[in-house]
Amino acid sequence: MMSNVSMPQRNSSSLILGAHGCGDGRLRGRDFTDQGVVRWANLSVKSRTRSEKFLFVIAYLSLMLIVISQAWGAETGVLTLGEAVAEAERNNGTARAGRLEAQAALEREKQARAEFWPKLGLSTGSTHTDRPDVSLGLLADQNEPLAGFADRPDADNYRTEVGLDYVLYDGGRRSHRASAAGHVALARGHRSDADRARTLTRVVEAFYAALCANYQVEISEKEVTRMEERLALAEKLKAAGRATDADVSTAEYHLEDTKRLLLNARHSARDAREVLGILLGRSGPVRDRLDEEGANPLERAGALLSGSAEAAAAKLSPRLAALREEAAARDASARASRAAWIPTVSVSARYGYDSDDVFDSDRDSYVVGLVVSWNAFDGGAREARIRETGDLRRASAARLEEGEKEVRRAVRAAVRWCAEADATDRTAKKKVASYLARYQEKAKGHEAGRVSFDDLLEAQSELAQARLEGARAYCEARSARARLIEAAGSW
Repeated sequence: MMSNVSMPQRNSSSLILGAHGCGDGRLRGRDFTDQGVVRWANLSVKSRTRSEKFLFVIAYLSLMLIVISQAWGAETGVLTLGEAVAEAERNNGTARAGRLEAQAALEREKQARAEFWPKLGLSTGSTHTDRPDVSLGLLADQNEPLAGFADRPDADNYRTEVGLDYVLYDGGRRSHRASAAGHVALARGHRSDADRARTLTRVVEAFYAALCANYQVEISEKEVTRMEERLALAEKLKAAGRATDADVSTAEYHLEDTKRLLLNARHSARDAREVLGILLGRSGPVRDRLDEEGANPLERAGALLSGSAEAAAAKLSPRLAALREEAAARDASARASRAAWIPTVSVSARYGYDSDDVFDSDRDSYVVGLVVSWNAFDGGAREARIRETGDLRRASAARLEEGEKEVRRAVRAAVRWCAEADATDRTAKKKVASYLARYQEKAKGHEAGRVSFDDLLEAQSELAQARLEGARAYCEARSARARLIEAAGSW
């Protein structure tokens, strides 16, 4: 294709000279023929095309990074309280660990109950005997010695045996150990429920902490907007002669202070969302919009506040249930240790098959026996074990008694906290309404010229502070309900 292209020599030289800015018309190492000029021009075009493509790719990747970063920082959906609780139950590490430990305790119970079954065993083995040659002189009569050696073949022996052992009577040791393992498994399950309840309470607290932090950011952003408007108004009034430089400086100070509070509020909101994300089992902070709508698990606190909280805790508290099961397990262990004084009666059966190369014979055998065993002396280990399990049983009973008192106290404290938080929430709502009415009155007075600009800013700051206190009071009231549900064992 290149050989068919022809260009005037003068114009070709002008193209190269114009591209490189060489006034003498010479470029070292360049081909100024028609074909060389065309080839160089095509290379220049290709080089510019590659550069443009490279720049386009860089611009595209930069744009995608900006879009991804904005999407990463934006809210991705709506997360309700009920959804947060359900997600924590599935993904929270503490909740999952509790379930796995409870499952492991059930497997230990299966191991203990497996002792009731007979034990069936199979063994097989072989032996090889290297038999050296024997001198014939040792085999002959002393009067007629023989010369040479007698060749003795090596011997191989094979044996296979099947055995069956079964304990007929052990004084109840197996039953007591299995019962202790079952109570331990139930106690571990109740401990898992207690860990789950504590996790869900923390999720509710983190949810409302993040919700309150988001509301604080929203209020701070609105306050920054109002302060900017007030600063513009102050500058306008100053231009009209109705405000002084001090009024403008005061407005500027309040605006900078409000921006500082907004920055702190955003940092606090991110920290609260990160805590919530960790509790939900996520790899980073929660980026969803938090909403209370939908199924709310805190509604069950209403029945507990009516006076049935202590009764519910006595029946449903996983902590008390775990303590009761642990006490029962210690009691079963104490009975098992006392049963060690009783002899053990067991039956044993064996069947074996032998193959011998020396005598070229196969034979089988079987043994059936009744075994009675009793440990007459063990250096005092049984007595020490009995005393140990007895002390542990009494310790479990003491912990159960103390746990019942602690649960009753926790329930009463949770009911009291709910009442105080509800009262604080009602007071905060009234305070917000009062400060809102005061601010509106100040705003009207300022427009009429009866209220100074500083008084108006002070009323605005008081209203913003009252709204923040109201948001905190509301979130604290909801968190108090979660703590009441946990104390009553109603999660």
